[in-house]
Amino acid sequence: MLACWATGSELVEAGQPLAPGKIYESNRRALEPLLVRSGAVARVYPLVPDTLDATCRALKQALDECDAVVTSGGVSVGNWTL
Repeated sequence: MLACWATGSELVEAGQPLAPGKIYESNRRALEPLLVRSGAVARVYPLVPDTLDATCRALKQALDECDAVVTSGGVSVGNWTL
């Protein structure tokens, strides 16, 4: 199974109200059928906020439950130290 999740505190699920400064997340839902078409069993996870703790928890859960992880997102500001 392949985990698919997106990071970004600015992201909102499609169909939810869109507040100022927020954008709809579409990458996971676009990647899912491509992964399935390539033969993968894809599992879409909830959005992950831009914090180190949330990212580590989401990654641990996905790796505990799946064979591989596809993520969408990035860090645009700040330093991350492990």
